[in-house]
Amino acid sequence: RRPPRSTLFPYTTLFRSTVSADPGGLGVGAHTGAVQLTSGNVSQTVPVTLSVGGAVSLSGGPFNFTGVSGGTIAGDGLLTISSAVPGIPAVPFTISIGGGTFLLYDCIQFPVNYQWLAVTDANGYAISGGVTPATIRVGVSTGCRPGSMSPPPGNYSGSIVITPAGGVGVAVYATLAVAAAPAITSVVNAASFATGPLSPGEVVTIFGSSLGPEIGIGAALDSAGNLARSLGSVSVSFGGYPAPLLYVSPTQINCVVPYEAGGLDKPSLQVIRGGAASKLYELSSFVAAAPGVFTLNGSGTGTGAIVNGSGGVNGPKNPAARGSPVFFYITGEGQTSPPGTTGQVTSVNTVGSGPLIPQPLLRVSVTVGGQPAAVTFAGEAPGTVAGVLQVNIEVPFNAPPGDLPLVVSVGSLKSQDGVTVSVR
Repeated sequence: RRPPRSTLFPYTTLFRSTVSADPGGLGVGAHTGAVQLTSGNVSQTVPVTLSVGGAVSLSGGPFNFTGVSGGTIAGDGLLTISSAVPGIPAVPFTISIGGGTFLLYDCIQFPVNYQWLAVTDANGYAISGGVTPATIRVGVSTGCRPGSMSPPPGNYSGSIVITPAGGVGVAVYATLAVAAAPAITSVVNAASFATGPLSPGEVVTIFGSSLGPEIGIGAALDSAGNLARSLGSVSVSFGGYPAPLLYVSPTQINCVVPYEAGGLDKPSLQVIRGGAASKLYELSSFVAAAPGVFTLNGSGTGTGAIVNGSGGVNGPKNPAARGSPVFFYITGEGQTSPPGTTGQVTSVNTVGSGPLIPQPLLRVSVTVGGQPAAVTFAGEAPGTVAGVLQVNIEVPFNAPPGDLPLVVSVGSLKSQDGVTVSVR
């Protein structure tokens, strides 16, 4: 006796077939095909789609840009995009930018959300995608003023996402740190910290904000062997004459007043950082000399930076004997003979005629405790920048013991009060 037949599938036999695909040699994207099934005189076609997804790897970044509001932005960088799929070197990809904006006011009547993070090809043209392998340039769009940036000071961030066809995007991050434009609050003699008229060749200290990089930079020499006039994208101008720089930092710059600036009728000072300039700082008319004595504590008062001829630094624990030699340094002595060269490092003249060391045009005199001291030498200090004067004296025999006032006069102009020399 036969078993009962199914009313739904009479005389039907079920088969399970497995279909596989080999992606080798295929590119990224959708690939179509078909599987044909035949049973007796019945045939059926089953469509098959194979989607090959891409993957990329990135080389370069993260990118960190710095600049000054109203100035230029430092550099750009390269991002290399490679296929991460074995055997498939050419992977199409798209580029998208996340964030990377700030409110821009300059050159536009109303604020706009400006896209500062930019991606271009090697020729500088904006791109939105490509095919691996590829190298793109990541930088900062300069906005409406060529070569300059005008965002408010602050820290900005963004990302660049590279998304391969059929794959998952990979991000690389970028930051932009914008400092405020430099601002000058005061200019003083670097030795005495006195304000007032300056003299040609004087070493001065400029105080302010956003004057230089976060980490201070010390002096360097240029290719000619003179003191460099630019440090860390910072420069200082006295009426258009660039100043040799001794030190730059966010709040302080030490520099030398150019000798050429002494002829200006209405002198002014300006700090330029990363292409952004401070407001002009008006100066008093120049004077022939503005002497200041360097002190041990660097404050302009207290024990002078004095060396005893018998050895050691002068001070209450190492006083100088009466009649013994001591020497110290000042700045603000004014023009010299032969004429001082801005930024030149002083050396001893071993050839030709003239003095061994440039000497100030004005007479240098010194008192210790109110008593005149014999000046045995007054000339530009060898090995230092022109504008630093070395003064050698003999301690007066009639000076009383103790910490005595030291006063230096260049012509009729005197150094600051409050500087002492120790005498025993």
